[in-house]
Order: sequence, then structure tokens, then C-alpha cells
Amino acid sequence: MADFPSHPDELGLSWLAAATGIDSLEAFTAERMTGGFWSNMVRLRLTHSEPNAPTTIVAKFANQSDQARFICSTFKLNQTEISFYQSAAANTQVKSPVCYRAQANDDFGNYVLLMEDLGTNQINQLAGCTASEAKAVVKAIATLHSQWWEQPGLHELPWLCKPAQLAKGLTLVMSMVSDQAFANLKNCPREISDSWPRIIEALPLLLNRLDDQPSTLVHGDVRLSNLFVGKDSVGFVDWQAAKDTHGCYDLAYFLTQSLSTETRREQQPQLISHYQQQLARNGIDAPSMDELELAYKLCSLYCLVYPIIAASSARASDSPEALLIAERAFSAVLDMGALELIL
Repeated sequence: MADFPSHPDELGLSWLAAATGIDSLEAFTAERMTGGFWSNMVRLRLTHSEPNAPTTIVAKFANQSDQARFICSTFKLNQTEISFYQSAAANTQVKSPVCYRAQANDDFGNYVLLMEDLGTNQINQLAGCTASEAKAVVKAIATLHSQWWEQPGLHELPWLCKPAQLAKGLTLVMSMVSDQAFANLKNCPREISDSWPRIIEALPLLLNRLDDQPSTLVHGDVRLSNLFVGKDSVGFVDWQAAKDTHGCYDLAYFLTQSLSTETRREQQPQLISHYQQQLARNGIDAPSMDELELAYKLCSLYCLVYPIIAASSARASDSPEALLIAERAFSAVLDMGALELIL
């Protein structure tokens, strides 16, 4: 039996007091949080008498559904996030939650994360962000990437995968979920659905092309649901999909899925340029705009993976976010002519 709770119902007062270091903890309540497709999260409200201790924290557990367990195992999502908080979070220059406890069983099928509650300062994923908010996020992305850009220690982190290492599992999952995803995506452009078998076939080659380019630590799931955009900082949560790959992955993921299609069309060139400028300002020998734009197109194709997986279990009535993300990503790929890279 695991020596840690693997579900909110298993949380106990004595374990929670020991995990947080709050000796005067008297009681707690749990409120379910929304937003995570592959996890189970609750906000804990703590009753205690310690003036400098938090009164709310977030507890995160594995999602026990069969699909979530399969996805998390195939892509090492649980292992990646637990390991990030255990070995990299404290030294990463962008804001992420303080971690009070990160614990998992041997196969990472069950885990618990106790983290700082960054509050509710989130931008609605459905509405999308403004140009100024997008600029702040792109600057934060560049800060993260600059710190880890081509650093020798990056490749020595055993829990951090390059996308090409996941190609076999990725191809398998895509073949399993695609039919259901496209059945749920009523407004999917014909160019995407007709090209999808070729996209799946081209994924290993596409990932190898990305792995041959300068790499860094990418967050891997930069969308508004995982960001806390404040006046002076941007906080990142949910590090399950962190990878060792080209920085344009985070850039393309964010711009193609978290901006309205209209805002992305207006701001995309300027925001790619802003990313390049921030890298250079941070001392990086930044790729040229031509190189960034090509990598951005490649990554926009790779970034279709997440919305397809999410849409495979989503219905518009209960997960409009998953379906809208997919529609935005499809529009971006078609706007840029990215399919020409593989067809």
C-alpha cells in the first residue's frame, strides 16, 4: 500500500500537517478544481494558527480513468511532472508553484503533488488573450527557454524526453483516438481530416527534424488554463508535458491555441519577432526569423496532437474548451500552409 494519499478522499489531517510542515493544522476542506484533462485536482482550504503558512494549497492526483492512465503512461506525463518538481522547479527562472510534497509510486501510476495556490488570476481559455497579454506570455516563454538553451545539463535529465523518443507511442495513440476525435469535431476543415493519415505517418520524421535543431526545456502545455498572468509576472502550472526540444514548440502551442483566430492572424508575426528579440536580449544566439518561422510551422503540426487527443473524449456540451482549441489549431495550420511541409 502506498504511504501517501492517491485520491482526495484519502487525505488525512496528520499526513497533510506533516507534508506541509503546518503543525497547528486543525482542519481542511477540499474543493474540486476544473481544467486538467489528465489529473484530478482540488483546492484545500486550511485552518491553522500559523501566521506565515498558506491558508489554501492545491493537491493534484492521477486521473484514474482508463484513457487518462494510458495517455499518462505512454507519454510519461506523471513521471515528468513529479520529477520536474523534485529536481528542476527550484532552479527554473520562470514562476511556478512552490512544491510542498511530490510523491509517487514506482510506476508513477499514482502520485500526489501539494503545491502553492497561485490564485484565480487566469484568463479565460475560450475568450483568448489580448495582444498585450500574449506579449507578456511570450516574454516569459523566452525567459524559460533562454535559461536552458543548449545547456549540457538539459540532456542529462533522465526524466525529460525528446519528442522523437515518444514517436512510436504517439503514432499508436493517434491511430486509436483519431476516429472519435473527428466524430466530435463537427466543424473540422476537410483539408485537415483528409490529410490526417499522412500527418500521422509523417510524425516520426517531423519530430526528428525538430530534434536536430537547437533545443531547450519547453513547458509543453502553454495554454491559458495553465497560466497565471499577473501585472509583473507569468506563472506556469502543469509541467506534465515538459520536453527537451525546439523552443518554437511552446511558442506555436500558445499562439495557435490560446489566442482567438483573429488575434493570432493580426499578431503572429510580431509575436514571433518578439520571441526572437527576447532570446537575443537574454544572451542567446537566436535563430533567424526564417529559421524560427520554419520551426514554428513544423511545431504547429506537432501541436495538433494535444487537441486531437483531448477532443477524442470531449463533447461540445461538456468540454467546449477542447473543441475550440482544436478549431484554432486547425485554422493556424491552414493559414500558414503548414501541410505543404509533409504532403
